[in-house]
Amino acid sequence: MKRRELRELIESVLNEGYTLSWEHLEDFDNKEWSKIIKATVATIKLAKSKGIEIAGPHGTGQPKIDKDKIALNGSSEQKSDGDTAEHESFVLSRERHKFGGGSWSFVKTARKPYDAVVATILAAAHKVAPKKFKPGGDGGPKGVRPGGLGKWKWLPDTVEEQSLSENTKALEQSYKVYSASVVAFEEMANKLKDSRLVKWSRELNNLHGKVLDHLDDSYPGSVDESVMDVYRQNLPSASYHELEIGEMALRSLVKNTGKDKDLIKFSKAHQKIMTYVEKHLHNEYPDWEKYLDEGIKNSKKSKANLVKALKKYKKGATVHYFPLSGGNYVIVGPKGVKTKDDGPTVVKIRKVGTLDTDNPNQVSVGIDLDNGHSATWNGEEFEIEDLGVPLKLGKR
Repeated sequence: MKRRELRELIESVLNEGYTLSWEHLEDFDNKEWSKIIKATVATIKLAKSKGIEIAGPHGTGQPKIDKDKIALNGSSEQKSDGDTAEHESFVLSRERHKFGGGSWSFVKTARKPYDAVVATILAAAHKVAPKKFKPGGDGGPKGVRPGGLGKWKWLPDTVEEQSLSENTKALEQSYKVYSASVVAFEEMANKLKDSRLVKWSRELNNLHGKVLDHLDDSYPGSVDESVMDVYRQNLPSASYHELEIGEMALRSLVKNTGKDKDLIKFSKAHQKIMTYVEKHLHNEYPDWEKYLDEGIKNSKKSKANLVKALKKYKKGATVHYFPLSGGNYVIVGPKGVKTKDDGPTVVKIRKVGTLDTDNPNQVSVGIDLDNGHSATWNGEEFEIEDLGVPLKLGKR
């Protein structure tokens, strides 16, 4: 038996009895049950966007969701690892002793696709009524988080990561900007050797960790671990500016998650730290604000435009430019000197990454093209570095 076949056999044996369980200590009241139903409907909708079909308790029809119970299963019409995607019925009732339930219940999901949905519902019920409902199972705490043990990654007949929605991509870009601002503020605090700023940078890093964990758990696929390395020359004013950028990015996260309560709480905590930092800068660096008018306003607008641009200028995107239009060079050929383009140069984006720069009005984001050229953000648009010409989307 080949190693891969052996591994698959072991996984199938281990997964066959995989179980989620819960303690239902008290009945849910109407308000709590309403919140659990809303979470269930949203979870089923999210699952469908990821290719997971949810059916009624017997694997057919629609899930049963009403004032008394939630009953569902995987779909018998969907395949998972060579088998149908339904397994045991999942039933959660408002009153713990109804429909065969009790103080302790369980469901064997065999880690089939619908396991992610069941785990998310259990996690939601615990969040709504933590004293009344305590989930558990074979996967431990990680098995009853949103998305289950696999965090929405499941094993259909072909194992592929599901494509992200446009909303998730917006979250990813907002997170990148927020994360970069925290990293940059910490660098500047350390360079200034200001103990109070260093202290607040630690608090920001702690807050950053909470934002990261929350996005990773509640909005799967929204977090790319890479961050933009942003640098500013005037450190006191620049450090505060980075906090402003972080606040802007957090507002974007709140907006794109439908005013997520936890993110609103994190945003308020960020604003509180900003107030402390601003007061400290006024006391220790009296002239710090004058630098804001010299370049920071332009840079703030630049970053806002960059967030929008990064939604379109992505790896694999088709772009074009006119190499001779910048005037940085000409072509000398048999017919003489050529100073005008016959047409655009069409290429694809190979990589979107970060570059170091000493220009405080330029955001440190670079694009590598598949023909060897690279482009950086100049505050308004992406520009081919050696040619001095703008990089545009599409073939023309």
